[in-house]
Amino acid sequence: MKLFSKRKQITDTPSPSRRKRRALRQTWTKTFLATSPVITGLILIGWVVLTILLAFSRVTPAGIQVLPDQVSRVRVVAEKDFSYISELQSEQRIQLVKQRIPPVYRMDMKPYESFRDNILELLEGINQLEIDIVELEPEQKLERVDEFTLAFEERTKVRVNVADVLVTLARTEAEERELLFDNALVSVRRILSGGIFDPTDAVLSKDPDDLNFIQVQRDSGQVRRLDIQSQDMAFSGLKRDFTYFDISQDLNIALSRIMSQAIRPNLKYDQTLHENARLEAEENAEPVRVEVMAGEIIIEPNETVQSHKYEMLLAYQEFLLREDSTYAFSLGRSFWEKALIIMLLGVGVVVYLALAGWSNLKDNRRVSLLFLVILLNIAITRLILSIAGNTPELFVMLRYMIPVYLGPILIALLINQRAAIFVSAVVCFITSLMFGESFVLMSAMFVSSLVAVLFCKDVRKRGQILRSSIFGGTSLAVGTFLLGILNEVNLVTIGWEMLISIGVGAGTGMLVIGLLPFFESIFQLTTNITLLELTDYNHRLLRRLQLEAPGSYHHSLMVASLAENGASAIGANPLICRVCSLFHDIGKLVKPEYFAENQRDGENPLLLQNPSMAALVIKSHVKEGVNLAIRNKLPRIIIDVIKQHHGTSLITYFYVQALKGKGKSRKNELLVEESTYRYDGPKPQFRESAVIFFADAVEAASRSLRKISPQSIDELIDKIFEDRIADDQLSECPLTFEEIKKIRNSFSFALLNTLHSRIEYPDKDKAKADAQNADRKKEKRSDIQSLQSA
Repeated sequence: MKLFSKRKQITDTPSPSRRKRRALRQTWTKTFLATSPVITGLILIGWVVLTILLAFSRVTPAGIQVLPDQVSRVRVVAEKDFSYISELQSEQRIQLVKQRIPPVYRMDMKPYESFRDNILELLEGINQLEIDIVELEPEQKLERVDEFTLAFEERTKVRVNVADVLVTLARTEAEERELLFDNALVSVRRILSGGIFDPTDAVLSKDPDDLNFIQVQRDSGQVRRLDIQSQDMAFSGLKRDFTYFDISQDLNIALSRIMSQAIRPNLKYDQTLHENARLEAEENAEPVRVEVMAGEIIIEPNETVQSHKYEMLLAYQEFLLREDSTYAFSLGRSFWEKALIIMLLGVGVVVYLALAGWSNLKDNRRVSLLFLVILLNIAITRLILSIAGNTPELFVMLRYMIPVYLGPILIALLINQRAAIFVSAVVCFITSLMFGESFVLMSAMFVSSLVAVLFCKDVRKRGQILRSSIFGGTSLAVGTFLLGILNEVNLVTIGWEMLISIGVGAGTGMLVIGLLPFFESIFQLTTNITLLELTDYNHRLLRRLQLEAPGSYHHSLMVASLAENGASAIGANPLICRVCSLFHDIGKLVKPEYFAENQRDGENPLLLQNPSMAALVIKSHVKEGVNLAIRNKLPRIIIDVIKQHHGTSLITYFYVQALKGKGKSRKNELLVEESTYRYDGPKPQFRESAVIFFADAVEAASRSLRKISPQSIDELIDKIFEDRIADDQLSECPLTFEEIKKIRNSFSFALLNTLHSRIEYPDKDKAKADAQNADRKKEKRSDIQSLQSA
């Protein structure tokens, strides 16, 4: 059993050749998926299908093609008879019915009842006063009347003059007086029953002569017309009634003065009853049903779409969805027209990218990212259209909430601005199709996308993303203003649309900031923002490099400086060169003492090893660096540079040592396999990697210069560049000879200024001692000359 178990273990352990074949298969699969035109074609087909489904599925032939207050580019004709309840016309009818409900006033006779009781009390008091003052002197009578009037006014709040009381006593007897007051109260009641209208306390601001008041008895329901009058008219009517009384003029004046106090407005507006009447009318109003005959034109081209026409269009759409299930997927002429346009657009995308020489077309990750971002923009647009539903006002506002520059900003940050401009054109074109071929709106959106992309150049802080999206929203707001003025839209509506555009710009920026890490992780891409965060020298790997391998750390700093200058010279990304250079030698952390720059005591352990073993140790720092980068989740571009920063170059020193050890004969030279002393590669694949490849070699070699001069530096750089080019290390990199020349010149300038020599600073004490010795020698010579002359 033990033997069988061992045999099983041996069988289960893959041989080196099998592991190699498996690794080759995995590498081939990854390469096929990443670069195969077949996969690119499948991605394109998938994008076309998903775009058609997202943008145009479940849209009827009368689907979303126009917007209210927008000039229509299409004609929509009813194919069948249908009817619908018009919410707009029903609302107009309700408002009209509610406007016809007159204000409700309440006639208040309680003040009159209180006034009548006071007058009767006044009459009784005057009669009693007449009895009490019969035997009094005139002065006493006047004093008693004065006391009576004052007491009456304090008790009833009805003003009575002493003169009026004296006139009443003098001109009437008790029975005649009682009849006179009764008739006066009857006149007052008649006038108040007609209603006195106060315009200052009224809902209606018209003259009472132009108004008709209808009184409805609450209990009996009896209806009668009221001849309402103003307070001045009521005063005049009261005086006119008193002229028919057979009394003296002074008594008429006194009676008018007393009774006129009852003439006050008694019609009060009752808001509660009025609102109840309006609500009752609204509940009883019948909805308006609109009948549309087959062949009737719903939308005319080149005309501004009115709200009621847009409502009819939406009703027609719902009718088609109810009547025929085939319209649920909108497999009509309009759908196939737009589907054909999208298919032609997809072909145009590939043709354009191919003719433009876009190298990223061979990278299916980037192609997938490109189409995925476009789909994301289309999905957001469709979601906003779905939220708008059948509400025209909301639809008008929400069309400016579409973040058309979301995709372009993402592409500008993750790929480049050139690809972002292309995405802007595609997104705006498809959006215009979804909005009914509104190419004017498409132009405004495209300009806003271009502005947002323009401000995405050299973005290194997340705040700059927010700035670029706000500028995009502001440019769309300007376009909104111009379109609104052109279409004679209400200024208030234009203002709201502009605010929405700017607000959506800010929201889009925050959404981009949130989405960036997701896209970077999924597609293994790195933005300048992430790279800038990695330049922090307190990063745990850089910190370890400072403490455990200070020589390699200083070497990395120098390589970063050289590479950054070289990248700037040829228009590559200096930030990529700087960050990748800082991390390119992190693999030396595993065995830092085996590398010359970290050997403080001058002893090199590799010299004690045979050349092939030493070369293996040297090469291992690349593999160890890749492992450390993966464990610490460094971006893919840094891992690529770690792999490529030596290419497949030869470890010359140990290769020569191996040749010396084997002898100089041709036969023994063949026994030394050159591949053993070459790095595993790959060769530099992109410009930034090639710049670091040269910078690393030049910086390391510059440490061996015994004399620093422009000539020695130029000779060193030329030799390294010529050797690397002759070794075919740039065969897979798109560097031109002109760019190589610029890189070489930048290295020469940087090294000459970095490795320059300085003058030796003198020792102050030594200089002072030398000066004193010189003075003593001078004095001694002077003494000798004096003796000789004597």
